Amino acid sequence: MKKFFTLAALLLFAGSTVSAQDFITKALDPDTDMPTFDWSKAVKFIPIAISESVGAEMAPENVVFDATIDDTRNWLYVWDNTYAGVDQDGSLNSFGQPEDHIAMDVTTFGWSGCGFCAVNEPQDWSVLDDTWVLHFGIKSIDNAGHQIVVGEDYGFTLGTEAVNGAKVLGDFPRDNEWYYVDLPFSVIRQLATTPMWGDDPTAYTGNYLKILSGGVQGTQLRLDNIFWYKDNTIVVEPDLPVGDVTGDQLVDVEDVNATINIILKKKTIDDYPGNADVNNEGIIDVEDVNSIINIILHKD
Repeated sequence: MKKFFTLAALLLFAGSTVSAQDFITKALDPDTDMPTFDWSKAVKFIPIAISESVGAEMAPENVVFDATIDDTRNWLYVWDNTYAGVDQDGSLNSFGQPEDHIAMDVTTFGWSGCGFCAVNEPQDWSVLDDTWVLHFGIKSIDNAGHQIVVGEDYGFTLGTEAVNGAKVLGDFPRDNEWYYVDLPFSVIRQLATTPMWGDDPTAYTGNYLKILSGGVQGTQLRLDNIFWYKDNTIVVEPDLPVGDVTGDQLVDVEDVNATINIILKKKTIDDYPGNADVNNEGIIDVEDVNSIINIILHKD
């Protein structure tokens, strides 16, 4: 897939795993008019607003839970009529199909906002980890920024200037063509300044996705096929305490033994999930053993 820009700010938050991925891509291949989304890497799903053809790609057993709008469990609220729906004129969606998408313009209230909201059935968003990615299609012919908010926090901006103080992560071409946004959860969670899902992410009710587009009348909001997917190509390194060579979330005598085994060449560093070079000197030696012992004895 073609890469449209380098997102330097993204690297500050996400590290090397995300930097290798494209964040915004052209939705339809200009040579074939086929969607560029790679279904082979998507193994689990949480649909939010999807078309029939996209839903058919998601086997029921791979849908972790259904966050689509049914006006019973989940609703799409347009706040204070700040957006108004517009005619889609039979245009194709971001997967090249003659199916509906979200098409609204900002009205005259001087601000705008809408939210996908869980009302009567709590959702378990604790299932998200750094292997999940938020996907949606977006297009426009104006230059307005859009604030995208996951859960309770202030989210991020797509555009050139921050909307409501939400950090700008990048922009998409404003040529009335569809572009895919595929933003890893690792980036979103590191932008958060408060708990994204409140006190209990296993039983969340409230707005699980919000969009705000500023207050200029006529600003376009065109979104399509919003869903989370678990990406089988993302490798998440274990988040282990310093000195935890064995990867059991403890720093104890087993880590001392593991480090000694590596020094004596009875084992290799690849035999353990943690980093045995505790003092980061580029070599595994007795100093690393001393460092682990100091951690155990609370001297460091």
